[in-house]
Amino acid sequence: MHIGIDDVVHNKNFSAWLDFFRWAAALEVVIYHINHRYFVKLFEVPHSERLIGHYLFAFISSFGGPAVILFFVMSGYLVGGSVAGRYLRSSKFDSVDYFITRLSRLWTVLIPALLFAFLFDTLALGIFHAAENGIFALDAEGAGTALNHDAWTAACNIAFLQTAFCTQFGSNGALWSLFHEFWYYMTFPLVMMAFWGRSGVIAKVAMTIAAAAILLALTWFQFVGFSIAGYAGIWLLGTFAALRSKPVLPINATFAAIGCIACLLVWRVLYTPGTATPATFFSKETVLDYTIAASFANLLMAMRQSKKLLRMPLPRLNEQLAGFSYSLYCTHTPLVILIGAICVWAFQTGWHMKPTENTDFLYAALAVAICVGFAFLFSLATERNTPAIRALFRRMRARKESLAYEQEAG
Repeated sequence: MHIGIDDVVHNKNFSAWLDFFRWAAALEVVIYHINHRYFVKLFEVPHSERLIGHYLFAFISSFGGPAVILFFVMSGYLVGGSVAGRYLRSSKFDSVDYFITRLSRLWTVLIPALLFAFLFDTLALGIFHAAENGIFALDAEGAGTALNHDAWTAACNIAFLQTAFCTQFGSNGALWSLFHEFWYYMTFPLVMMAFWGRSGVIAKVAMTIAAAAILLALTWFQFVGFSIAGYAGIWLLGTFAALRSKPVLPINATFAAIGCIACLLVWRVLYTPGTATPATFFSKETVLDYTIAASFANLLMAMRQSKKLLRMPLPRLNEQLAGFSYSLYCTHTPLVILIGAICVWAFQTGWHMKPTENTDFLYAALAVAICVGFAFLFSLATERNTPAIRALFRRMRARKESLAYEQEAG
């Protein structure tokens, strides 16, 4: 197995395509959440009353699930592939620096996003009467919303234990995937050293069992979402794609792209929404998700090796859009709900609407623009400063190690 991760850095055109996939997947998740909140489902509208715009928007917005699958593959590719590549070259792994890198990436955006989720939910509930207008479901007693904004839920989300030991914070349901992402980060070094480390057989078996036990235990406690253990293989497919020199299916990038699109269309026809649970390891839906992941991983391998890869237009713009894709993912859901609450309060429409004109979908376009604009401004104070936050943690570590050395020497 050849280490091909360096190609991601040296092939600027392929990197531009990765940037495009990152921001496009984040945008698709936003559109998916807007459709499910602002409009009734297409099948709830009589055939004679369906609009072309409703058909188009329902189709475009239906790939939110695959977008998250692509996120997992790209995370495995970029994070797992780069870490494993360095380890295979040097046989060295700095666990502390790895955790600093990953936590600074996640927390720099997540913690401020929780604060804004609290602000947006408070505005929606307190000023725009979101609960009374049916935007937030009431709790079992009908006394208030089922949203959790307490300190425990916030701390639990910051510790990436949501969907296992607590709900997602407030209305920010999209945070479920960070539970998966974080624990894949935490268990991957065990998998990496079990496969490629210089330890003995017993140690390697122990590391493999430890990684599996952590993910299986978390799956046991999960009460919603994809099985974190069952979907770990999707993340690892990305790592595999980064380390392999050639596509598994020996086809060029064009045919690999056609194959990936075909898998997405098959998913769209066969997938049954709402059936994924932590207990569904071998369901039809899991097989479809893995099929998408495998086809996308093969596409990444084919694109990286292609000498005639179609040039991505506006690479700088794609880089900038990808630069705040994580911010967009973490902030959009409460903002989408706040926009809906404002519209229902002000205009008595804007939530679970049955569109009567194609121009009704301009409302969704406006919401997308607001979410993207807010995420960009939010990222200027958060995501863009990730390198500075990371450098601060590294200086703190170096200072602590220096003091410890001086004490030992003294």
